[in-house]
Amino acid sequence: MQTVESVIAALPYKHQTAVQTLRSMILKADPGLVESVKWGTPVYSRGRNLISIAPQPEHINLQFWEGATLASRHACIEGDGPTMRHVRVPYEGKTDYDKIAVVIQDAVRRPASA
Repeated sequence: MQTVESVIAALPYKHQTAVQTLRSMILKADPGLVESVKWGTPVYSRGRNLISIAPQPEHINLQFWEGATLASRHACIEGDGPTMRHVRVPYEGKTDYDKIAVVIQDAVRRPASA
């Protein structure tokens, strides 16, 4: 059975820090979230999937399962899916983690969609 630790360890070393930073931010925002591996990526849920960390070759897609409801309040959210949207997080270079933390906090505090 895959663990979040094994998924992170399997990434190129230079990518692990950014993924671990996002993981820590999510768990800090809501320590009650259930952390699991689904579809080969870390997924954070509480009765429903809320956030997943999807490493890509050049960046991370920090996926918000109900991102469409968050997009109007957070300009950094990308995509045009009916529900899922993402924030593109570079592995290296300037990243506004404070802005990402606000999106994460908003996502974990939202009530379930009707």
